Amino acid sequence: MKALVSCPAFLLCVISASALIGRDAPVAIAAQATAARQPRVVSVAAGGDAAAAVTAARCGDVIELAAGQSYQALTLPPMTCGQWTTVRVAGALPERRIGPADARQLASVPRLNIPDGTSYWRIVGLRCAPTMNTYGCIRLGNADGHKDIASIAHHIELDRVFVDVPDAVQERRASRPAWQPPAACRPACRQRAADPAR
Repeated sequence: MKALVSCPAFLLCVISASALIGRDAPVAIAAQATAARQPRVVSVAAGGDAAAAVTAARCGDVIELAAGQSYQALTLPPMTCGQWTTVRVAGALPERRIGPADARQLASVPRLNIPDGTSYWRIVGLRCAPTMNTYGCIRLGNADGHKDIASIAHHIELDRVFVDVPDAVQERRASRPAWQPPAACRPACRQRAADPAR
């Protein structure tokens, strides 16, 4: 019997399998590629569709965003290969904790969604700058219905990510003004206004 021919991925390999299947004729076997793909670097220029680039990313890819530019909200798709996929700003970042003074060196998004089941994503040099409120600026899963470890987001690395709340974004949390009865209020509701515990 002839030895298995060593062939590159995606090519048709021919072996003589007489000892295996009792025939002398060569058997053609399509060899599917199993080798890991080479990671790609996908650059998204100012005004480009960063969300589409992230959605189309393959395991190990690097999505590069332009420094000082704003993009739409990003949602990280699940990766199951166990290989880090990266969204990062182009250019060098300071090797220290970042702050408001570094905003021009970062790429900005209004929201970063990390759904349940998402894994092996590395986010580097991103500024989350909400336009309406800070709720869900970086949303990690939904905390509902988890049955096992694989159903939650895991292996998520945020490196020099800055949450920046512009002065124009106003938000009140955990407080509200006292209830006031309407002008044309019956005695029962006026009694409620006098006794909020009711």
